Amino acid sequence: MTTSPPSDSSSAHFETLHPDVQRWVWEQGWTTLRDIQEQAIAPILNHQDAIVAAATASGKTEAAFLPIFSTLMQTQPRPCGIEVLYLSPLKALINDQYDRLSDLGERLDIPVHPWHGDISTLRKRKVLQSPSGILLMTPESLEAFFVRRGHEAKAIFEPLQYVVIDELHSFIGTERGQQLRSLLHRLESALGKSITRIGLSATLGEMDIAKAYLRYEKPEDVILIESKDHHPEIKLQIRGYRRTMLWLTDLETDIVSATSQDEMEIATHLFKVLRGDKNLIFINSRQSVEHYADAWNPL
Repeated sequence: MTTSPPSDSSSAHFETLHPDVQRWVWEQGWTTLRDIQEQAIAPILNHQDAIVAAATASGKTEAAFLPIFSTLMQTQPRPCGIEVLYLSPLKALINDQYDRLSDLGERLDIPVHPWHGDISTLRKRKVLQSPSGILLMTPESLEAFFVRRGHEAKAIFEPLQYVVIDELHSFIGTERGQQLRSLLHRLESALGKSITRIGLSATLGEMDIAKAYLRYEKPEDVILIESKDHHPEIKLQIRGYRRTMLWLTDLETDIVSATSQDEMEIATHLFKVLRGDKNLIFINSRQSVEHYADAWNPL
């Protein structure tokens, strides 16, 4: 099978990716790699500890996993055991990354497994019976694995080559972050080897602190891969509402007994602007969540 080249030949490192990974990139219609993806190929292929720092939606996931998948494709036949461990602070992020990575994984015949509290026991059991490919989990799931199946860790993670930590900045300076670092030390101790660590992070001012967190023994060896691409301006809208009580008519009391003018305006504005799309709304209390949900029903 021949491999079609990218339509933009300006990439200096594209040809170092595995041919099947190159073909997948070409099939996505990408005319060139992004700056952060271009920079990440060489150090990750060379198994250097690295921090990939860029804004949200800048291609950090692909920056890490295009060279990671390429590395895994060099080992044939596929080994028995987990080769890449991806750690995320959120289950929702694991689900999102599973959707993004599984397409390329299926193309290359490299399994991608999500693992958290919402994943069925049957599905987890299949991973344990035939571990392979890439495992996506939270730090808490990794800790639970050690507690319940610590004696199996060496066999299951024997071929492990990379640990990818997403949202690295969210772990720095927190108790959860200290626990994660302890778990990584325990994992490397069980395997008797150092595992390449890749941190994915929003751009931080104190990257030396991030390097020390990722590899505290030798932070000077951690490579910083930071996007130089121009990012669009962030636009912020601030709205104010007056606090004036509005008593509803008897006909409307089956919806809500009383509300304020500003709350009604907020509900109407959000409904108008966000309708038909998926959005995350932060509200101060559960009571307010229920209140706005009721207000939106008749809109």
